[in-house]
Order: sequence, then C-alpha cells, then structure tokens
Amino acid sequence: MSEMTLRPEEKAAALIIGVGPELGARLMEHLDDEEVERLAAQVARLERVQSDQLESVVEEVRLEAAESARVASGGMDFARKLLSGWKAGRGAEILDDLESGAGVSPFRFVRDLPAEAVARVLDKEHPQVTAVVISNQPPSTAASIMAALDDRNRADVALRVARMETPSAWALEAVEEVLRSRLGTPEDNKPKSRNAGVRGLAKVLNSADKGLEQAVLESLGRNDPDLAEQVRALMFVFEDIVTLDDRSVQRVLAEVDSTTLAVALKGAAAEVAERILRNMSQRARDRLEEELDLLGPLPRKEVESARQKISSAVLELGESGEIMLKRGADAELVG
Repeated sequence: MSEMTLRPEEKAAALIIGVGPELGARLMEHLDDEEVERLAAQVARLERVQSDQLESVVEEVRLEAAESARVASGGMDFARKLLSGWKAGRGAEILDDLESGAGVSPFRFVRDLPAEAVARVLDKEHPQVTAVVISNQPPSTAASIMAALDDRNRADVALRVARMETPSAWALEAVEEVLRSRLGTPEDNKPKSRNAGVRGLAKVLNSADKGLEQAVLESLGRNDPDLAEQVRALMFVFEDIVTLDDRSVQRVLAEVDSTTLAVALKGAAAEVAERILRNMSQRARDRLEEELDLLGPLPRKEVESARQKISSAVLELGESGEIMLKRGADAELVG
C-alpha cells in the first residue's frame, strides 16, 4: 500500500503509531473527544504500518522507522497504551467502545443533552428502552440520567440494566431512531453494540451520588438479591481503599490532585486516612494536612464528589491492570 492510497484518517493513525503511545497521547490533547474516538478506532484497525507509509507521512517518523525494523505495530495493545495516557475517564470510555467492537458509540448524541431533558423523554418510554439507552452511556452520563428519572421508574430500569445482555445492532438502531425523533436530534452514523449487564450497572453506580447508589442497590436487593450482590462485588467505594496494597495506593495517589484528596478525606474513617497518609512522603503529608486545616466544613455533596473521583481513578487503574483490585469476598481483611 503506497502513500497515495492512505486516507487522511489513516495517515493520522500511521503518524500516531510511528511516534509511539506516549507522544501520541500528547498529540491527541489537541483534538476533541470525537476526533480522538475516530482516530483511536483507526489505530486499532491499522494492525501494521510499512516503513514507506511512515516515510510519506513525516520525515521524523521515516528516520525512526529506518533505524528500527521498518515496520511499526498498531492494534488493540497499542490503542490501549495510547488511550491510557489521554484524558482521565474519556480514554477508558473510548477503549471500552473499541474492545466491545463498537466503532461508533450508540446514542452518542445523548451525551450532549441535559440529563433532565433526556430523563423526561425516557420516563414516557418503556423501562427496557430506558435501560438500553442508559447502558450505552459513559458511567457519568448514565448516572446523571438515572438520577433524573422518576422514582417509580428508576428501580425497574436498574434491574433491567443489570440483567441485560448485549442488544442486537438492529434493536439499537430501532431504539435510537425512536429516541432521536423524541429529542429532535440529527442522524449520526449507525450505532454498534456496547457492553451492558452487571458490570455496566456497577460502573454507573460508581459514578452516581451516594443516595442514588443506595436507593438502586436496595431496590435491586428486594427484586433480585443475588444480582444485587454481583453488582456490589464489582463496585469500589472510597472506603475500600483500605483493601489495596501499599504500592496500589501510591499509584492511585499519583493520579489524584491534592485538593481532591483533601476534600475526600474530610470526615473519613481513621483507618482510611491512615492508609492514605502512610503512603505519602513526609513533605506531601504535611502539605495535605495544611490543606485540610484550611478547608473548614464542607457540603457532603462536595465530599462525596471528590471520593467518587478517587474511586473512578481506582477502577480505571484496575481495568488497565496497573493495580490489583480485591473483589467481593476477596476484599475481606483478616486481622
């Protein structure tokens, strides 16, 4: 394949593969979310790039390719490394789409609409339709929509999300067409399937506030106790940080800014605070304690939001294999 046969997106993917995941992630900081998603999908498809293709894209990449094996490798492993260095949360969401075989995320247009407006429309639909839409959103978007649903519908929707298997492509297209007509949004590319089920609901609840999380788990427990336990086993709350080994705690702390950490520690249990502080340098610990003293009383919602950010960071690191998470019974500690 010569340089003339490369389309613009293929050229961009060849460049990213040629410069490597670290520099590639820095280059992607200049792109918007949609551009990154399209580029990452192209990188995942472009398994191998011949050196003459790299040479035609940029001289710097040509020189690097000539010094090496004259072939650069792309594929899912490369895309995984590439996205791990990109924006927190979004990189993981895009990778989730790629690994589930989704070139275009279903119901992507919903992310750009107010959660309250989407919930008003979904409250008039069958709960299964609502479950399909929610299970195909990033966890933060799904949590916002679920929180805005009518209380009478929320429990049924959560149960359906947990029990859902991956819908067929035609079912997703049919639901999306109906929802677009209700919300008055323009057509986009045809969607492909995304993961749903217990793991999907656990991700949603990890991004929800404490009240919504407890309400959904309680209702799920009444309807299907076994399913509720499966969801709980896949969740990670801030207090669970005591189940991590020291190396993992240190890796998590590297991902969290000091202000978020200080807010999260407001009113935290002594064992949680101790586990975090002992994994910090003396200088960082002194700085954190000073920041805690300056904060004063904080709204509970602000504290919970900071803890959710840390929990999300833990889950992302766990999903990428950078740290080991203890799930369910494995998380129990023996003195």
